[in-house]
Amino acid sequence: MEQDDLTAEEVLESVINAQAVSKTLRSRSSTRRHSGEKLYVIKSFSLEGTLIYTKGTIVRQDGEETFYIFISSKVATVGD
Repeated sequence: MEQDDLTAEEVLESVINAQAVSKTLRSRSSTRRHSGEKLYVIKSFSLEGTLIYTKGTIVRQDGEETFYIFISSKVATVGD
């Protein structure tokens, strides 16, 4: 977020305003909790018009699902 000058609010707006998950991937990383863990890719705009690319996963802990998000990069800014 820092590298792309994004605020937590912009990332939250992007995820909340997303129309759909762009694609689902299987993780190939050996550092993931489970082999083949599903990663969800979301490309969506913040209210400022910044297109933000994020990846996340859903983890079940103590009977509750938690969505962990990984901010990858700012893709583009509309109008620039």
